[in-house]
Amino acid sequence: MGEPPMADSFPVLSEHALEPVGLGWSRLRQREVTLPPTQPGTVRVFAVKGRYLPEPGQAKVRAATSVSIVDMSPRLVQVSIEMTPPPGAIACQVRVSFRCQVVEPAAVAQLHLHDLQSALDGYLAQSSRLRRLAAPSSPDRLHETYLLIQQRISAQFSVQPPEIPGMRIELGFVKVDVS
Repeated sequence: MGEPPMADSFPVLSEHALEPVGLGWSRLRQREVTLPPTQPGTVRVFAVKGRYLPEPGQAKVRAATSVSIVDMSPRLVQVSIEMTPPPGAIACQVRVSFRCQVVEPAAVAQLHLHDLQSALDGYLAQSSRLRRLAAPSSPDRLHETYLLIQQRISAQFSVQPPEIPGMRIELGFVKVDVS
């Protein structure tokens, strides 16, 4: 009946097309039985005549063309960036965590936002300066470089936080791993 959920979909877990429903209570009841179930922390958002409505009344459900299951639970989303390793290192990776929660389920359903992690990865990729910070001139300045990376990400978040409609996003931690 619908699109299977991606392995790690968030915040839209799945979307399902709905067949048109005729008039009558028995057909409306049939629609209710065929709707995808919700789990704790999720809501259904119905597409009705170009609008997205979380859990509308029966008349709106009858007119809906699709339904999305949206996860309202707070979630920690981690993004990793591979960077040019400093001299003497094999790899350098920056891990950033974001605390995320849906505040407007209709907005994320309308955007078909299945992969918040990719959106946040794109947000971090905006900073070309960030990638250049990982290649210090000497190995004895690694600690200073890590501090600069953490400060750069925190400053970017303070000045220009990610703007994703329907989401509240807070910066969690920033960690630099070198091997």
